[in-house]
Amino acid sequence: MYENYSIFKENNLFGLKNDAGEVVIQPTYREMYPFSCGLSLVRDIDYRYSYITHHNMPIIPFGIYDWCDPMFVDGFARVIKNKKWGLINIVGVQVIPIGYDNIWPLKAEFIHAVHVVMNGKHGKIDPVRLINTPNSLAGLEYVETVPLSDFREAFGLGLIDVKQNPTSGITYAYIPGVRIEVPYIPKDPHISFVKNQLNKEFLLLHEGGDTGKTYFNSETVCSVSQSNEYSMDSEDIYKDTGYLDDLIEDAFEGDLDNYWNID
Repeated sequence: MYENYSIFKENNLFGLKNDAGEVVIQPTYREMYPFSCGLSLVRDIDYRYSYITHHNMPIIPFGIYDWCDPMFVDGFARVIKNKKWGLINIVGVQVIPIGYDNIWPLKAEFIHAVHVVMNGKHGKIDPVRLINTPNSLAGLEYVETVPLSDFREAFGLGLIDVKQNPTSGITYAYIPGVRIEVPYIPKDPHISFVKNQLNKEFLLLHEGGDTGKTYFNSETVCSVSQSNEYSMDSEDIYKDTGYLDDLIEDAFEGDLDNYWNID
């Protein structure tokens, strides 16, 4: 999609034009990088970082990080705050929380084994596995809700795959770097950015009329029909694991199984 857009410079500031030469983002940024995974890294006139969509919508507040990766790789990007490293996905959630001394450059072929360093110890973390961890759908607080079509358009997405684990019956949707909770298949699909009772942040695909609902039973899955909003199959492509907090706790209590590969 983003091959139809081009970055341009005017009065030493950068903006964006579409393929017809129309300005879609006014030249307001001191730096602007090519789009990746639907996002462009920019720096405002105060040199603060953020990632924006081609609608000029920031996914993180300007200045929350001291440095950000110029490009996303398979839906992930490294960030630095107060000289500590972390990893975010394309909706700005910290998949690997800030706190590492270093995270090596991301490569698509090694995205399942991101090299991290903490307190002189080297290890490897699979961020794809971390986004596949189950979330509690209770005590929900809604941060923002948009129709699924608007969400897809904002991030330049095509069909969103919805897959059901045939063993557990739990259904999820996947886009690069993000797993979306799907407690049932909605007829009027909306996407909400929510926090649960554990203060975990994630995306929820749900019926528009259920916006604000504080509890869903993730194991109750309605019958599925094809639509032009999402696709469906029954391939079991993931295994549920523990929370990221458990990873960090295990790493320093000697239980290195599954998460770490110490050099």
